[in-house]
Amino acid sequence: IGKFSTPVTGVAVDKTSTVSNGLSQTVYAMVDTLGVYKSTNGGSSFTLMSGSPAMKFNDITVDSNGDLLVSGAFYVYSYSKSANTWTKITTPAKETTLINNGIRLQSTVHPKNPNLLAVAVNTYVCEAIYYSTDRGATWKEILKSRGTGDYSGTVKNLMPWQKDTAIDSSPSWVAFDPFNDGRLLANAWYGTYQTLDYTASPVQWEETTYGIEEAFVRALLPMPEGARFELLLGANDFCGLGINNVFEF
Repeated sequence: IGKFSTPVTGVAVDKTSTVSNGLSQTVYAMVDTLGVYKSTNGGSSFTLMSGSPAMKFNDITVDSNGDLLVSGAFYVYSYSKSANTWTKITTPAKETTLINNGIRLQSTVHPKNPNLLAVAVNTYVCEAIYYSTDRGATWKEILKSRGTGDYSGTVKNLMPWQKDTAIDSSPSWVAFDPFNDGRLLANAWYGTYQTLDYTASPVQWEETTYGIEEAFVRALLPMPEGARFELLLGANDFCGLGINNVFEF
């Protein structure tokens, strides 16, 4: 692409494009604050796309029609390959809220259904997950938190040291399962979560971090025989944990 003062934060390949030597020839790249660049020769050269948004980017996805979905700190944009036009998608998160308190806004599109979108909103005053069946014309909330007391569903945790509300902390990534139409995956501060039916009412979220190392351990203290715990563990964010059996999760 060239040398820029800001990073290339994402690359996506259009699998519906012309194939040469086994490689799709259309490739897109996001360059922070500059815009979206396009290659039609398999990445040998790139050109800035006319009308592309220039913002701090978070995510880029090519849908099954070859159209783009791009998200940044505050906005989501859709690009139509056939019309060669960019369209700003209105999300349920108010732009003033995102701009004044924003951390990130991440979007995704279902790999088989270009009208099915999901967004994760992560700000200091609103943390939520929404999905849309009409490419952003309307939205359904399936998780809302940050002091509201409304989780738009229920959460089942398998980690004994986590609260059932742990999913409300910084949901920053969401993705559809291409092999299970009802399954939606989400990532939050304390781990990964899933729902097997995001259209249910209420939505049942389940923590799926079991077996995945999540804690940043800073201190370990073996305890003497007869103590309440075998081991005391200090970790970032989790503070401290008392472990009864070091051979069990």
